[in-house]
Amino acid sequence: MIREITDSPRLSTLIQHQFGNFVVQKTLRLARGQEKQDFIAAIERSFPQISDKKIRVTWQEIIENSTEEGSNKRHSSNEDYQLQP
Repeated sequence: MIREITDSPRLSTLIQHQFGNFVVQKTLRLARGQEKQDFIAAIERSFPQISDKKIRVTWQEIIENSTEEGSNKRHSSNEDYQLQP
């Protein structure tokens, strides 16, 4: 399932969608190793298609928090961000 979302041409739509973004966030939490790195790269490649700067910044924070290991996080990795377009 993670590979299907990673390879989806609709990833940028999911990232911006009021409910789809939760699917992407959950997928990011479940992904491990190279699969997670590939997923993060796919999310970052979709940034140019996201016109709302607030959503882009929020996703940059989500990615940053997901790659921190063993450090104090401002946002628990078990919580979802609420995106407000």
